[in-house]
Amino acid sequence: MNLDRFMPDLILEMEKWGSAHEAGCSSLIQEDISAQSVAKAVMHARTWLNLLEEQRLRRVIKGFILISRHFPTGIMMSASPCRTLYENYASRFPEHEAEIYRWITEYRNNPYDPFGTHEPNLPDTLEAYRKASAAKALQKRLNITRSEEEKHQAQLLKKEMEMRKANTNLAAAIERGDLPAVKALVRNGANPILPCGQHSSHLELARSCGQTGIAEWLANL
Repeated sequence: MNLDRFMPDLILEMEKWGSAHEAGCSSLIQEDISAQSVAKAVMHARTWLNLLEEQRLRRVIKGFILISRHFPTGIMMSASPCRTLYENYASRFPEHEAEIYRWITEYRNNPYDPFGTHEPNLPDTLEAYRKASAAKALQKRLNITRSEEEKHQAQLLKKEMEMRKANTNLAAAIERGDLPAVKALVRNGANPILPCGQHSSHLELARSCGQTGIAEWLANL
């Protein structure tokens, strides 16, 4: 199959630039090419790039890096189409990956090429990068889960402390015979059936204190 008739002209031009570079010749890159047109050409050619042989795809990648050097920060920074080209190449020709990776990192001016990220100590193979990314994503999920669990435990502790305080205030309200305060505290979470000091419940406390009105109210809850 003649793939050239399906390829955008700009992809074929990139292949020529890469080929000229490998031959030690100057690459005659047009000055009027825009970064957007380069990115668009790569996206449109993705299906056909999958069918290119190793040598041709390698030259397209080199041509892309060479044209990227005409722009101050490369093409599209972290969204660079270089990642599409590189993943295609590395997954199909892993035996040549180390060589093209070294070439890209030597000639690029976009620090995000070829993986689409700019971090220190990046792996030098696609497989290692994917494993590192998966491990990082897993650790992030674990950290989120741990953080959520810590928040949940903190909420439970806060609720328990509030309940203890409410029960302490409930006992004090019972002892002084303050029925409105008792009702308010129970409505706000105080639990009158819990043990209260030496008493088995706040109801028993009310009875022992002779607070019959409060005891009757508590008994009818």
